[in-house]
Amino acid sequence: MDVNNNTLLKCFIMWLATLSLCACGGGGGGSSATLPLTQPGSGTNPPITVPLVSPRQPADVQLSWTEPTTRADNSALAFAEIDGYQICYTGSDGRIILVPGDGSLIAAGQTEHTLRNLPADTYQFNVFTYDTDGTLSPPSSTVTLSANQFPFL
Repeated sequence: MDVNNNTLLKCFIMWLATLSLCACGGGGGGSSATLPLTQPGSGTNPPITVPLVSPRQPADVQLSWTEPTTRADNSALAFAEIDGYQICYTGSDGRIILVPGDGSLIAAGQTEHTLRNLPADTYQFNVFTYDTDGTLSPPSSTVTLSANQFPFL
């Protein structure tokens, strides 16, 4: 079988175009760049357009949880004994952030909280319960939110 360089180049360009279409996904509003591709032995550079990835934008993150009914020692915890909740989260920089950050608690009976305008990053969240004696519970199960779950700009 005799295959010339022109046929190989056409196949390669079609493969690249298919790869670009498969990889661009959704998300809207991307930009593109033209990169040179040199044909072997020709010295010419036909343009090929390759989509660039758009940055992720900040988003509101809503956390919700179930009121605990037992303490860490498995003894009963009545609703009237819950003083409130505190959310603790960290980003990829390792900085620990408490919500609310003013030393107060999220009210007992409130089992959701929205963190507004959180920058795209990977986060780990935990909820703690305070009882009316001021005792802090162990952390809830950790929930992880990764940067690729944030919307594109």
